[in-house]
Amino acid sequence: MITMLVGSTGAGKTTYGKKLEKSLPGVLYSIDDWMKDLWGQDMPEDPQPNWFKENQEWYVNRIDRCEQLIQKLVISRSKISQNSILDLGFSTKSHRKKFIDRFKR
Repeated sequence: MITMLVGSTGAGKTTYGKKLEKSLPGVLYSIDDWMKDLWGQDMPEDPQPNWFKENQEWYVNRIDRCEQLIQKLVISRSKISQNSILDLGFSTKSHRKKFIDRFKR
C-alpha cells in the first residue's frame, strides 16, 4: 500500500506519517529528511525564506532528484508488499497526479 500525505507546510504530515509508520507498519519517506540528509551541507544552517527565492532552481532541482529516487524505492518495495508513506507535500493537484500516474503503471 502506498499512502500519500497531503497538506500545506506545518499541517502535521510528518507527525502523522511517523505514527502511520509504526501502526501500519511501513516506511516513511519525508522530503524534509531527504533534503536535509543529502543537501543540507550545501545550504545555510538556518535558511531564511529569501534564500529559497534566490536559489529556487537549485532547490527545486534537488527536490526533483529526491522524488525520483523515492519513486523508484516505493515501486520496488511495493513489489514485496512493503507499505510506503509519502510525506512530499503534494500541495498541488499536478504534483499528486504525477505520482499517482507513475504508481498506476
